[in-house]
Amino acid sequence: MPVVADISTKMADALLASSWPMRGNLETIEKMLRRSGWIYRSATDFYAAKILMALLLFAIAAIATTVLRLPTLVVAALSLGAGAYGLFFPDTEVRGTIELRRKAIFREMAWTVTRLSSLSRAGMAASQGMEAIVDRSDARRDSARPKDAKQGVRDPNFGYVAFGQGGLFMAILREVARRMRNGDTTTHILTDIAEVCPEMLELDTFFRLLLLSEQGMPIADSLDVLASGMRSKLLNEIEDRRERGTLILVAIGAAVVTPSMLIVVGGPVLLSLSSALR
Repeated sequence: MPVVADISTKMADALLASSWPMRGNLETIEKMLRRSGWIYRSATDFYAAKILMALLLFAIAAIATTVLRLPTLVVAALSLGAGAYGLFFPDTEVRGTIELRRKAIFREMAWTVTRLSSLSRAGMAASQGMEAIVDRSDARRDSARPKDAKQGVRDPNFGYVAFGQGGLFMAILREVARRMRNGDTTTHILTDIAEVCPEMLELDTFFRLLLLSEQGMPIADSLDVLASGMRSKLLNEIEDRRERGTLILVAIGAAVVTPSMLIVVGGPVLLSLSSALR
């Protein structure tokens, strides 16, 4: 398997080096990989995975259909279909990871922004509020960590967050606060972080509010509006899931109970009718 993976990587390198359309698409692929947290280390690894998955699923489908002695056309169609699925599987994986990251940031952001708003109302600047949230978060983390615990695993985008209190959005605040302490400009910080986060209107709005705060404008009310809207979306999503879950349970119950009821109720009736007809 390592040999096949190495061959796939070399094929991907050759493909990227020789194909002009592939080079033109390279920037888009790298942008997707950044927003996914680099689940593939490079565009070369991404294309190598596409080639490897296509060849692997094609071979599995071809062998399986041949063993089953299916017609040649069926073997060819299923093998090509499996190979095409393998070719596009990494794309689906990357997009799915980006969506999971977006949902994780959205859920955490809906509640954390309210904390930042409260600190802003208390007279703190946005940078001071983020420092306060991160400091309390890290204090809870350190007190909860066992003495012999290993150091956190470094996220390629946001510092040491493996043991951090909270998730991706807290990691974003931690990174913003750290770079502000180091004297980096807010515009530069937010531009860099936006490039590695999933595209989200709410996150862009939050970043714009941070820039306004740096200019001395009050943002507490705007943060409240942003957080309230996000929580409403979350509650609506929870309600939709509850309704879908209820429908699924009703459907499963009907599928299980209805046949049993037909047997219990209809069985004696059918026996009576058959006896009467005799």
